Amino acid sequence: MADNEKNFKIDVRITQDEMSAYIIIISKEEEIALNVEDVLNALKEKGVIYGIDISAVERAVKERIFNTEVQVAKGKEPVPGKNGDVKFYFDLKREFKPKISEDGRVDFHDLGYITNVLKGQLLAEKIPPTRGIPGYTVKGRIIPAKDGKEPKLFPGKNVIFSEDRNKLFSLIDGSPVFHDGKLSVNPVFEIKGDIGPKTGNIDFLGSLKIYGNVLTGYRVKAQGDIEIEGYV
Repeated sequence: MADNEKNFKIDVRITQDEMSAYIIIISKEEEIALNVEDVLNALKEKGVIYGIDISAVERAVKERIFNTEVQVAKGKEPVPGKNGDVKFYFDLKREFKPKISEDGRVDFHDLGYITNVLKGQLLAEKIPPTRGIPGYTVKGRIIPAKDGKEPKLFPGKNVIFSEDRNKLFSLIDGSPVFHDGKLSVNPVFEIKGDIGPKTGNIDFLGSLKIYGNVLTGYRVKAQGDIEIEGYV
């Protein structure tokens, strides 16, 4: 309790987590010499220095809100940082859809089955995480905030980091593969089945190994070697 005058008292209650502070003006009389400064001094005596709502204090004093709790201070919750991300400069999730030309014609033989990348091509870039914003209790105690986590991005085979280790570039022509945070480029692309309606035509910058057949009406093209287990 803080004695301000003999005919009233100001009780300050702080929640256990120190995120809120309340006052109760205790008095049996209507006419008392109470002002805003009295309340602020009572809060200060209890260590309340952050998040004070002056308008709530003024209202409690002006309207003579007696024997009722009034919230007059509120802490600030910490804001966690956002996790980092990876921006890819190729189609990571391929959708095998027919290619539509500018005149609206649909080519069901061109499904984009293989993603080609060139030597020296930018493949991916780290988007850095953000730092967390700390919070404060009504007593001014700092509440630490968690920073965002670094994204997983590591060079695998035939891939190299930039000098700042934020970008990945391809060292060869080939097809990119991303797994468990590691990005690689393969010079040989393997196709387990047939070249047909499920794959469309194949055009690859590296070498091809096809374990099935090349069905009638479909084309296979590669800059490197082409090995076909089945028939053409």
